[in-house]
Amino acid sequence: MNANQVYAAIEKLVLDDKLKEAEHFMRDVIVPHFASITNLNELISIFIRLCSSVRHESRIYFCKEFISPISYELTKKKFHKKFAEIFFDFILAILDLHIIEALTCAYRILNINEFYPWKQLDKQLTHLIQSCSTYDQIINDSTFSELGNLSQILRLIQQRAKANITIFHATHEVALQAILKWSNIVNKDTGKSYSRHVFEMGEAMTELVDQQKITTDTCIRLIEILQKRIDDNDEPRDFNQPDDRFLMVSLIVNRKKLFIL
Repeated sequence: MNANQVYAAIEKLVLDDKLKEAEHFMRDVIVPHFASITNLNELISIFIRLCSSVRHESRIYFCKEFISPISYELTKKKFHKKFAEIFFDFILAILDLHIIEALTCAYRILNINEFYPWKQLDKQLTHLIQSCSTYDQIINDSTFSELGNLSQILRLIQQRAKANITIFHATHEVALQAILKWSNIVNKDTGKSYSRHVFEMGEAMTELVDQQKITTDTCIRLIEILQKRIDDNDEPRDFNQPDDRFLMVSLIVNRKKLFIL
C-alpha cells in the first residue's frame, strides 16, 4: 500500500548521497517483500534514473547494495514478457555506470532465458555493444576478473543471433568498429596496450559481425594493421598472447574476402 512512498524515499536519499540510510529501505523493506511488489515498472524506472544520477564516487556502493540485490530478485521467478523491454533498459543503465562491479549484475539479468523480444531491440542492442566497448579504457590484466562478464555478455548475444539473424543488423557496424580499433593493439589515449579483457571482447565481437556485409576495404584495413605491427616490431611474436590471438581471429573472420583478394 505504501510502495510509492518507499520508492520516493529511496530515490531522494540516494540523490542526496545518503546511501546508507536508503539501504535500510532496501534491506528491510524492498528485498524481503519483493514478491509482493505489484508496480514493478515504477521500481525499475526509479533505479534506471538513479543509475544515471548517483554520484560517481558512490557508484560502487550503490551497485553492491542496491543494484546487486535487485538483479538477484529479478532472476528468482519468471516475469511476464511485458516487463522485458524495461528489464533491458535497466541492463543498459547498469552498464553505463561504467564500473567493474556492474558487469555481473548486467549479465545476470540479460541471461534470463526465453524472455527478451530480440527482434524488437535493435537500438537497445546497438547501445549494449557500445556500452561494453567503453570498458576498453579500464586497465586490468588480471586473469580472473569481473571484466570477463563483458565477453560473456557479447557471447550471449551471439548465441541469440543464431536463432535471430536480424540481431546482426544492430550489432554489425558497432562490432566492426570496435574490432578495427582494438586491432591496433595500442590504446591511442594511453599509449599502452589494451588490457586482456579488451582482446577477449574483441574475439567475441568477431561473432557479431555480419560476414555478408564485410567489404574488401575492411579486409585491406586489417591487413594494413597487421603489416604495420610486423614493420614496427622485428622480434618474433608469441601468437599465444591475447593480443595476437585476437588479431588472428579478426583476420580469420574475413577469410572469404581474404580469399577473394
